[in-house]
Amino acid sequence: MGRRTVEIQGMDTTPCRGAQLPRLAAAAILLSALLPLPAVARPGGGQDYRGSSSGSSGGDSSSSSRPTAYASASGTDRGGSGDGSANPFVVLPVLGLLLAGVAVYMVRDFRRMQAAEKARSGAAAVPPAPPPPALADAPFHARARMLFHSLDEAWNRRDLSLVRAHVTDATFQRLSTQLRLLNAQGLRNATAEVALLELRAVSAEQDERFDTLHVRILAQCRDRDVPAHLDDAASRAAAGEAPLGPYEECWTFLRSQEAPAARGGEGACPACGAPLQLGETAACAHCGAIVNSGRFDWVLAEMTQAVEARPPAPLPEGAAALCAQDPGFSRQVLEDRAALLFWRWVEAQATGRPRALAKVASPAFLDSVQATRPAGAAAPFRACAVGSVELLSLHPEGPVQRARVEVRWSVEGRHRRSVLELHRTPGAQTPRAGLSTARCPGCSAPLSDNGQPACESCGEQLSASPRDWVLSGIEQD
Repeated sequence: MGRRTVEIQGMDTTPCRGAQLPRLAAAAILLSALLPLPAVARPGGGQDYRGSSSGSSGGDSSSSSRPTAYASASGTDRGGSGDGSANPFVVLPVLGLLLAGVAVYMVRDFRRMQAAEKARSGAAAVPPAPPPPALADAPFHARARMLFHSLDEAWNRRDLSLVRAHVTDATFQRLSTQLRLLNAQGLRNATAEVALLELRAVSAEQDERFDTLHVRILAQCRDRDVPAHLDDAASRAAAGEAPLGPYEECWTFLRSQEAPAARGGEGACPACGAPLQLGETAACAHCGAIVNSGRFDWVLAEMTQAVEARPPAPLPEGAAALCAQDPGFSRQVLEDRAALLFWRWVEAQATGRPRALAKVASPAFLDSVQATRPAGAAAPFRACAVGSVELLSLHPEGPVQRARVEVRWSVEGRHRRSVLELHRTPGAQTPRAGLSTARCPGCSAPLSDNGQPACESCGEQLSASPRDWVLSGIEQD
């Protein structure tokens, strides 16, 4: 997961447009930036991400102010005098601003190319493992392509049940939270003319539990934010009027090494073959199998923005000691859990419901959130997007086991870097249920956000003496 093995075999770590834009077009771009532009949108919110190295998104550029779809420049005052001649007191400052903008753009572009070259140099020093043909086979590519188009459909229809079986709990939380935040702003996302230009497995990882494939996604579409009250057809029509633009991401897929041959085909439970009828729980109604856990087939675990692509990173210090205590430990599971906790924290703040963290945060951290963000005091989280999630350190010794996980994200066009502090009780064991990171470690019941720290099904206290990682602090840059 995260950003460990993405920049491989020709994957570009700069934004898809960024450095490729001709310098002669810079003036036109900056001039157009002075006018309201339609905001760009796509599943996962990557269009909103502002990376640390460039200040632009991982796939495309968009207006950081995110105007509504129908903002118009037709009422802009051109500053002309009554006889039609240019007013120098208006033209000269505008020209000066334009020239300064060109200079800023070129400096940022140069820094972006420097960052990309540095990333490529680092990747060359750590040769990645090529994807084994047995993993990146034709069935995998067919599944990945199916998921790409299904995710676009689910995003446009605002119905994530269409992809519930194919994404991890953390990815589902991310997508659900972003849709709810947009709806709270009176917006919905719409895309049109979506085309998958390239889908290529660029690297693979294997550990004791999971096979991991990192896949380059290069696509294009027309995108727009539109009023939330528009129906699907009207939203698609509005998106069809937006410019056609490319974007690039790295998607990380995971599957258990013990995955059996799936039964029943698409739309059927991979464990028992019965027709799937999934809700929020992602459990088969017939046999109870958790179908999005990676135990049965590939699931989408992460959507990393290209601007945050990094060379592979070794396991941090402390991993060997933790594995000795917890043989089932997996970095992928921990990072998925951290991503889930991050998005729950975002939603709790954005909705003014800090008690929604009661099951996934320590009592002390919950108290601190309630002190700074009392119930009902919602915080704006417009254009919130995550670039990457990566485990930084492990500290298995002491009264609690601790982990630090970095999240690179942006909100309202501003880049953020946060380090999540997680902890759990000594002797805790990673559940063998795969990537089921939004479930009670005692009975596997789904974790609600009802504001109570105990599991409704078995009564286990989930935050005071946690057997799964809980959020105990956040360091903000």
